[in-house]
Amino acid sequence: MANLLNQNPIIVDTVGLIWDKPVTIYRIDLFPNAAGDGAVFYHYTPSTPLASKSQVTTTVSGTNTVTSSGAFVSGTDVSQYGVIKFSPNCMTSAGVASANIGLSRMVLTVSSADAIIVTPSTLTNEAAGVYDWDSYAPIPTVKLKSNGSVVETDHWIAPAGGLHLPNLILATLTANAVVHIYI
Repeated sequence: MANLLNQNPIIVDTVGLIWDKPVTIYRIDLFPNAAGDGAVFYHYTPSTPLASKSQVTTTVSGTNTVTSSGAFVSGTDVSQYGVIKFSPNCMTSAGVASANIGLSRMVLTVSSADAIIVTPSTLTNEAAGVYDWDSYAPIPTVKLKSNGSVVETDHWIAPAGGLHLPNLILATLTANAVVHIYI
């Protein structure tokens, strides 16, 4: 783990759920590729799901597309749905435990009320499984933006003692930009 004592940051260059457990952040640096580049971080509150579904026929395909027989969401506004987490009750169509049990993924795109695209693309494909899942609303946490006319690094430094979060999501990152996270 990176920390301020050893000055070894976690380096992230793609959006996604960075931590799905409690974490204390001390500093985040944005290294832009061009003027105006930015990064937006969120977190969610695990104790308050936005929506929960039980025993819903669900298909995972392409390792990142989740389609449900019941609506995931009430619209296609991805900003409402930051994370989906598959419960321990997920079963494949053969009645065995799903390989996706307990996994959390950032919702990247809501293509329809019953289909979402998640990241990272590492889910196990399963046809017609029966899943329980919860979705969580994203809570804005940190926004970094490079100067609009000059390529310059932007920094966010936490208050004394760090910023304690239940998890951390990098929701937006401009192409070819990189963030360094110090925990």
